[in-house]
Amino acid sequence: VSKWVSWVRNEFSIQGEVNLEGYDGHVLAQMYRTEFLAHWTPFIGDIGWEHFQFILNRSNQESQVK
Repeated sequence: VSKWVSWVRNEFSIQGEVNLEGYDGHVLAQMYRTEFLAHWTPFIGDIGWEHFQFILNRSNQESQVK
């Protein structure tokens, strides 16, 4: 998760606080949107949320193909 957060911050030039230390991907996948956004700077978390949803959807599609 920390590597993904770093990538998202760099890729989208995100400034501000992102507090997802200690969480793994499974926990993030179980979070509701509001809970996920609470760990990000206001308005910036939507970028992280949308990208994470993209990754989840893509992962689900790839697992269905196998």
